[in-house]
Parts: sequence; structure tokens; C-alpha cells
Amino acid sequence: TSPDAQVMDTVLPLMAPKGKIVIFSRFESPDAQLDLSIIQKKELSLWGTDGYERRHLEAVLRLAGRRKISLKWLVTKECDLHGVEQALEEIRCGKQLKVVLHP
Repeated sequence: TSPDAQVMDTVLPLMAPKGKIVIFSRFESPDAQLDLSIIQKKELSLWGTDGYERRHLEAVLRLAGRRKISLKWLVTKECDLHGVEQALEEIRCGKQLKVVLHP
């Protein structure tokens, strides 16, 4: 999900043979380059998507609401409203991804 095309330089060598990469964020650099030899050698599948369908989100929310799946792993930090400025700064600098604010 990273918009940094350089992440692919790190990810590709770590992929298992016949692995699948799904890209669903926009790269900031229009001149991003990939090492196609790694993709070919490891027989990787590279998929791109521009989003999701509403029905997918609704299905996930239904499953989470019935506690069939946990979304707790998405949250990287929880804090109260007194910590909102620090939490926002940590998001800006990339230290946190998803923060839940409790009133």
C-alpha cells in the first residue's frame, strides 16, 4: 500500500516463488522502475487495482460486527483526545498507521 515505489526494490527479492503482489496505492513517482528479472525468475504475479467495491467493505464490516474477524491488527495506537496532536504528528512522520481516538 506504500506510495513509495522504492518499497518494491525491498519487496521483490523477499517474495516467495510464484508469489502475488497486489498494488492498490498510487506511486508518487511516475518514473518508478521495477526489476523485471526478479518477477520473471520467481514467476511472480503482479496485480494492480484502484480500489474496492462497496459490497466488499460492507461484508468486512458485517463480519467484524459479528466478531467473526478481528480488525484489531489494523490499529497501531490508541489514545484519548488529549493525545490527538502527538498521534497526528506520529502519523505524519510515518510512525503510526491507524490511530483510534477515545473520547
